[in-house]
Amino acid sequence: MCERNSKHVPLKTLGAILFLAVLDQATKAVATICLNPSRPIEVIPGVFHLALVHNRGAAFGVLRDLPDPWRLVLFSIISILAFVVLGHMLVTRPSHSRMIPVSIALIGGGALGNFIDRFRYGHVIDFIDTYPLGYHFPTFNIADSCITIGVTLMIVHLLFFEARARDAS
Repeated sequence: MCERNSKHVPLKTLGAILFLAVLDQATKAVATICLNPSRPIEVIPGVFHLALVHNRGAAFGVLRDLPDPWRLVLFSIISILAFVVLGHMLVTRPSHSRMIPVSIALIGGGALGNFIDRFRYGHVIDFIDTYPLGYHFPTFNIADSCITIGVTLMIVHLLFFEARARDAS
């Protein structure tokens, strides 16, 4: 019974990856249609805005000044390597923990969403603009949120829960 269920985990995770990538692309399409790059929409004054930004770099605009062909190749290679590592983890990790497949789905869905943007437009569409505690945080999107949450969950799981399980056995 467990063996049968473990074979379904990768399929469920792949389905979640595709769902999250489609959700990300849908929100970016709405943002592109509804937002004007020069006029952010203030949702919660001083805290949360919707602002259309074309991010040519990686997280926080890192490497945005790299020439276009190099930037696209570099980010494509990084995305492909991430997909290979995530796929390997999904297939080789024990399925008794739900945290790893959930983390992989979040990271994979986010990475796929941003990869699609880079392939289609040469940049990533960001639109969530926040000011936590008066600090302007870099504008981001649903894919970035998925990646951040997925990486955080995976680190917490690997450092605390998996280490504890190893120590117990």
